[in-house]
Amino acid sequence: MSDRHPPANMVDDRPAAPSHVTYRAIAVVLLAVIAVELFMSTRQESQVFDEATHVFAGFEYWKHADFGRNPEHPPLVKLIAAAPLLPLNLKEPGVLPFPYFKGQDFVNGSQFLYSADADSILMRSRLTVALFTSVLRARDV
Repeated sequence: MSDRHPPANMVDDRPAAPSHVTYRAIAVVLLAVIAVELFMSTRQESQVFDEATHVFAGFEYWKHADFGRNPEHPPLVKLIAAAPLLPLNLKEPGVLPFPYFKGQDFVNGSQFLYSADADSILMRSRLTVALFTSVLRARDV
């Protein structure tokens, strides 16, 4: 008798591995929880200190292809966050005579955000990024 095969009377009492359907169901439930958390946080959180700068930079990328705004971060998420703002006809702040571009971006971002309905702008931007995050995760399920 070979050592490779267990005897016929031996019972395998290991639990069965979860099925592919079980893993998929767990993933869908977790994605739903993440989506709810993202939506709730977009409504309840206040603006972070550089959020206006990033949203304004994304807006400038779309309007003028000006990738010199906020160059220390890649543009993809800023472009996504600013996309729902394009049809709103928002007022762009004027150029400031600041020698330091970070200061200019910070002030222009605040002027851009608060010259209109800041809550609406932030909500649109945040929800679009949350949707983007959810879609990226859902493609793996």
